[in-house]
Amino acid sequence: MQALQPPVHPAGGCAGLIAGKRRSPLLRRRSIPADSFEFLVQGSEAEPYRVAFRFEDRNCTATCTCRAGQVGQACKHRLGIIWGVVDGLVSDNADDLVAVRERLPDTDVWDRIERLRDAEEDLADAKARVSVAKKALARAMRD
Repeated sequence: MQALQPPVHPAGGCAGLIAGKRRSPLLRRRSIPADSFEFLVQGSEAEPYRVAFRFEDRNCTATCTCRAGQVGQACKHRLGIIWGVVDGLVSDNADDLVAVRERLPDTDVWDRIERLRDAEEDLADAKARVSVAKKALARAMRD
């Protein structure tokens, strides 16, 4: 079994975890199987988005009711749960974030999560280099 290395998002770490929110009645009345996790995440719409993770053997399926999620994109709500940075969590199940993240290394999506994390770190490095280069160019053009 691969050791869990938390997929900490390069920009945020785990600072966005919110605990102690009141359980939403929308989440309370649904029965969620033990191998499934559902979160309510407040987005730009009035109603919170439902973000669900389901684990079956090595397969992980994640869905979100936001517009991006409905068309199959990797939306920021699902990625937020993967990174552990969910500022808009309104369901009272922040402990389930840890359970989801503990299950991920043994799934078919772990390699892709690591690739995305690496690519985002590369992007952050590239943005920093661009900023330095722009400043150097600006200085050179003033001389």
